[in-house]
Amino acid sequence: MSLAIINTFDGGQSEDVRTFAVNQHDSSSNFNVYSSPHLLTPYIDTVTETVSSGAVTDFSFTDVDVISVSGATLFVALGEVGGGSSALRFWKKGSPTDITSNWEGGGTGLVSKVSGSLVVYKGFAYALGSNGTQHSLQKYDGGITVTNIGTLTGYGNPPAKSFVHPEDNKLYMGSANFISTYDGTTFVATALTLPEDKVIVSLTNYGSYLVIACRPRYGYGNSICYLWGRDTTLNTLQAVIDLGFGQVNIAENLNNTLFFIMSKSAIGNYSNILQNTLSVKGYAGGSVEVIKEINISSSFGTSLNVLKQKVNEHLYFGFSNDTALYRFGKNKSGEYFLSHDRAYPTGATILAGFSLIGDFMWFCGTVSGTANSFRRTRALSESQSFATVSTYVTTINPSMIIEDRYKFKQLQSVQVAFTGGTLVSVQVSYDGGSYQTVLSSSSTGEQVLEATAQNSDGAPLGEGREFQFRIESTGNAKPKEIRYVYMDINTQMK
Repeated sequence: MSLAIINTFDGGQSEDVRTFAVNQHDSSSNFNVYSSPHLLTPYIDTVTETVSSGAVTDFSFTDVDVISVSGATLFVALGEVGGGSSALRFWKKGSPTDITSNWEGGGTGLVSKVSGSLVVYKGFAYALGSNGTQHSLQKYDGGITVTNIGTLTGYGNPPAKSFVHPEDNKLYMGSANFISTYDGTTFVATALTLPEDKVIVSLTNYGSYLVIACRPRYGYGNSICYLWGRDTTLNTLQAVIDLGFGQVNIAENLNNTLFFIMSKSAIGNYSNILQNTLSVKGYAGGSVEVIKEINISSSFGTSLNVLKQKVNEHLYFGFSNDTALYRFGKNKSGEYFLSHDRAYPTGATILAGFSLIGDFMWFCGTVSGTANSFRRTRALSESQSFATVSTYVTTINPSMIIEDRYKFKQLQSVQVAFTGGTLVSVQVSYDGGSYQTVLSSSSTGEQVLEATAQNSDGAPLGEGREFQFRIESTGNAKPKEIRYVYMDINTQMK
């Protein structure tokens, strides 16, 4: 008999489900697997936000940030006027101390909002607006005043999220193939013009340079990243980085290395993609390298979202029809990982926006058929719950010694150690078959459970060449370790 142990979880989603890596997984959702590498920690459920008057779904909230108004720190959100009007409106929390307080309407604009465009710059909130043919920069003072700062040159959808360069403290905006700037006083509509066949989708910095990630406008060809020295007296670029065939969706600087989130491109109306993939490419000078590449569902299509947020040198991003945010970065062992992280609310189908501030996530999407659902992580005062199922699926034959991986085997026993809440289950799949529950519990505290037979009918555990385990947690149960014992049977290979 042989023993295998899984107790490190922070390697991210495997590119090959038969990997020999002992800390990677086939899939994970709603577990924080990186803060404590040897513990699967569920995220707290979300609750629907409220407004001072009316239904929150009428106002189409998308993103949240923080500003200081008259010495008070306030959450502000980007939404709409509501009541049949899609005009942009800024909202703010009614209390500077209570995160559960109602949202109250602030200033309004004369244009429609651009989801995901809210930024804070020099103490004020800014967002992009659209009139259908032009984008404009809208400024909110925290009270009732919204000011139209200026109109961007070009019109591309979606425009890049505005970015404040840390060296000159200017706000940079990208729409179509044009860069606009604002320094708090002067707005420059055309600070840089790029080739007409490029569409700007994401901005960040790389040292002194402004990083400008562009897709091919007409869908065919390579994506490009430009490095610009930000000298508006010269319409020249300092570097051009070829990102390869496909469409770039996001560019971000993590630990002074550039990373690009890319997907495959459809060519016109042809169905030329056989397998959707999500790629992370890295650049630190020299050539662009593929860091991670995983398969994704065909239901996601090829028009991925450009919504992103950088938190503690980790990149979070998401797109429509998925089930959870993605998270990319380095784990505590210095390895790059890519994995699902916080789950969207149960029944959510479309992501319209998200924001991460401290331990809280705000989410806007369609939830169980309700459009413009705007939800927030539950606060301590709101009877925190963990009803959302947090799921972790191991790779095939995890931690098994190489010489046993394709032998025919009998599973002898399965053990799980967990702490905290209730209702943890362990399931097993044999040779790609349906999952069968072998362990479940409603106990709390420090627990170690073991099974030597199927949980449902007491039949012996199964046989096969490939074992895969799925662990599910509700009630804040935190799995710490999975062990399994197996025995070789009916084999001449010793």
